[in-house]
Amino acid sequence: CVRLMLLVLLFLSFVPRVSTRFASTTLFRAPDNPARNFYEALQSVWLTYMVVMIEGWGYGIGFGRPDQFLNPFYIKDIAAGKITREEARELIALFYIKIN
Repeated sequence: CVRLMLLVLLFLSFVPRVSTRFASTTLFRAPDNPARNFYEALQSVWLTYMVVMIEGWGYGIGFGRPDQFLNPFYIKDIAAGKITREEARELIALFYIKIN
């Protein structure tokens, strides 16, 4: 987990100042604690993927069925009005762009 926190600190050094506060809140919470919302869950998946890639497991590693572990966060956030379907779709699209 120490390596993951070092990765987070390194990433934050490259984040533009405008989004630093939001990114730092999510990034410092996501690695060590359970996700509270859809964005944090998606961020946790990305951080885990980055650690796997850094450790050298290669590009053959897949995500399995992300719908199974992201759907509860999606449903909860949609029901609470924290996120719209369009915002969730955009986050997923950006996530897939980021990993490719």
